[in-house]
Amino acid sequence: MLQEADIVQDWINEGFEKGIEKGKVKAIRDDILDVLSERFGVVKKGIGKKLAAIDDPAVLRSLLKKSVKVESLEEFARFLEEI
Repeated sequence: MLQEADIVQDWINEGFEKGIEKGKVKAIRDDILDVLSERFGVVKKGIGKKLAAIDDPAVLRSLLKKSVKVESLEEFARFLEEI
């Protein structure tokens, strides 16, 4: 019985960790869109869709850094095409 409780707790913890990870990924995506919209105005829907397809936090963090440095929305879109 105790072993079964441990398994259930492991499942709960795993689900909690996945939820936290998904939350982090969503937050980074939102940050990228916020930076781009602040710098360049309206962001094309295509960029949002391409960002939504990226689940790797490291890639998204790299894109967040690029969103601060790019000269234009088109330049950022080119980075997205390379991924």
